Amino acid sequence: MANKKIRQAKAASSPESFLVHLLVPRITELMQRLDALSKDCSVEQVHQSRVLLRTMRTYLDVFRPLLRKSPTLAIGDEMKWLDSLLAPLRNIDVTLEILTNATNAVTAHHDLIADQFKIRLINRLHDQRQVHFRTLYEQLQTRRLRELKVALLRLTDEVPIRKSIGSLTQLQQLNSAIHCLESSREELLVLAERASKNSSSNRLHKVRIQAKRVCYLQTAMQHQGLVSNGPTVKLATQLHKLLGKHQDIVICEVWLRTQETDLVNEASIRTGWLAELEQERKRIRGKYLKILNNRHAA
Repeated sequence: MANKKIRQAKAASSPESFLVHLLVPRITELMQRLDALSKDCSVEQVHQSRVLLRTMRTYLDVFRPLLRKSPTLAIGDEMKWLDSLLAPLRNIDVTLEILTNATNAVTAHHDLIADQFKIRLINRLHDQRQVHFRTLYEQLQTRRLRELKVALLRLTDEVPIRKSIGSLTQLQQLNSAIHCLESSREELLVLAERASKNSSSNRLHKVRIQAKRVCYLQTAMQHQGLVSNGPTVKLATQLHKLLGKHQDIVICEVWLRTQETDLVNEASIRTGWLAELEQERKRIRGKYLKILNNRHAA
């Protein structure tokens, strides 16, 4: 099976060229976005910057067996730090979208109070976003960020492949790369089955992260001629989209619970919103179980 995949490989003549083709265009785009973030901290800019960071972290993590440990872990840790600066902004953007579209779960005579409460919460989120943006802006000017840029640019010149991998034949090297891809898919199946027995928010979040990684890797495989649109890839695509909604709701719920209310009626309104969100999460969990059951039945 692996040999068949390798015969389809055109751009990927070695693990190093494979990773160069994956990393270089994304590093170039990330540099551009980091420069733009100081002036443009829009919802889309933040979201796409995080997608790039997580895509590259996925590549470095999944293909870790092929890479020298020290430089790979160091770059991965620094990208994780940068992602942590963007995360609060993204969480606020998600909460704003959900809260703006939230319906009123209480009786009709509370509509005005609910609207006023919602407006105050939305204004609070905008204020918090400004605070997080100032923190991000300050960090974008630091030496740490400049050193991360240098390290990323170094990857475009030389991918730190292990000597033991470099000494293998081309066939063995590509087999090693494909094994990394297949291991990631197998991990998704294990996590998905585990969450079907206990679909806690934490377990579903782990499934979502792994499904996202498999989707990123599938794009990488298509670009390198290693096309494999199997059932696991289809499952990953479904779960990535579905559980993304679930995690967005969890983020909104966590934020809502921490907010103080000035009136008794506001506490009741918030309870109603949280109940709506919980019901939506239950619907998503039902869809999740249905997807897995259909997979078993196929």
